[in-house]
Amino acid sequence: MEQPSSKVGIKGFRQNGDCSILIDFTATTELAMLAHIHAFADKLRQVPLPNQINAVPAKTTLMLAFSSPVQAWEQLHHSLSKVNNTLQSLSRPVKTHFIPVCYHPEIAPDLEAVLLTSKLNLEKLIQIHSDREYLLSMLGFLPGFMYLDKLDQRLVLPRKTTPAVRLPAGSVAIAGNQCGLYSISSPGGWHVIGRTPVRLLDWSDKQPIKIQAMDKISFQPISLEEFNHFDNEGDS
Repeated sequence: MEQPSSKVGIKGFRQNGDCSILIDFTATTELAMLAHIHAFADKLRQVPLPNQINAVPAKTTLMLAFSSPVQAWEQLHHSLSKVNNTLQSLSRPVKTHFIPVCYHPEIAPDLEAVLLTSKLNLEKLIQIHSDREYLLSMLGFLPGFMYLDKLDQRLVLPRKTTPAVRLPAGSVAIAGNQCGLYSISSPGGWHVIGRTPVRLLDWSDKQPIKIQAMDKISFQPISLEEFNHFDNEGDS
């Protein structure tokens, strides 16, 4: 994995409501920036700033939330710049996870439409989608939703004009140049091309989400029969 670069800098700070701020970054490469932001978030979770209650990394920004309104801006900027200048690398190991996926129209409501739009047959779509390792760039808009970079250009599609009211947990979907994994049932505007029987989020566990940002994911195609008989207690 590419390490955070000394050329990753803080581009600026923005207020994000009374009790939070956004830090914007700049870097020579997208991957260097992403690794740096997640390392920054890890560091602030281990050694939080005064009154800090959360650190939420995204692809180009880091949001910090505090228990009281942000006032001492100059001191805060100095502390964050110091952390940025001394940051070395991610403090946790990066893992590769192998996720079984069933590509079947019975459980993938958008699969046939995607095949029609992309002019691919099912075998070719499965081969294209599963024949690469994806980087989990961030966890997003709902608990455990996974944004995976980068999708093969032959599968790049815009978001659906009319989102689905409800998608089941485990849905594997595509939109833009990313693949997404729905860890819980929710509405969704991405094109669902498959589903994994693996439980991606378990609230009964001390660590509900086992897959972390900057980890790698590799999809393994399975049949509908295998999907229906999958032991959900298995490890991903």
